[in-house]
Amino acid sequence: MVDWQQQQVEVYQRQQEQLALLKTCLGEDKLSSPLLPGFECPISRLWMPPLL
Repeated sequence: MVDWQQQQVEVYQRQQEQLALLKTCLGEDKLSSPLLPGFECPISRLWMPPLL
């Protein structure tokens, strides 16, 4: 879940029939996923204005 006001991303994973919080990413933390090998995005990029 992306919270633009707190500038953080919460990563959840389904465990049985519930979602469990795995980690909270802030600042210069990097978001990645085993489902997307090689993908990595610094959380700070989410708050930057778009490039024109």
